[in-house]
Amino acid sequence: MDYHVVLSPSARADLRDIVRYISLDAPDRALEFGQFLISHTKGLALFPELGRVVPELGNHFIREIIVRSYRIIYRINNSENLIEVVRFWHALAAFLKSTLERQFSIRQSLSSILKHESFAQIVTP
Repeated sequence: MDYHVVLSPSARADLRDIVRYISLDAPDRALEFGQFLISHTKGLALFPELGRVVPELGNHFIREIIVRSYRIIYRINNSENLIEVVRFWHALAAFLKSTLERQFSIRQSLSSILKHESFAQIVTP
């Protein structure tokens, strides 16, 4: 059975920020790239375990796919057939932090989002 893909408010804000940043140099490419990222999240509806387990967390249900230089972090919610996209993070930004700081930051951020944010549906397969 296909899953529904939903975005957290943080993921939507990330996507907006990515498009705005790219639009500073290439306005015509910015929206296209945002749609490119969204198209990769839509593919998760058919293949929810496509991504790898987020290394900083080690939780089988929290995974990521790498699209160009972005980490798309999501949670598989099997009981409701949902793919909950949590964040769109630039991989280099996370890489530049120290390992311990990165692990703590990612763990804290994802934990907060998963507990407190509601997700908006973007795809109905």
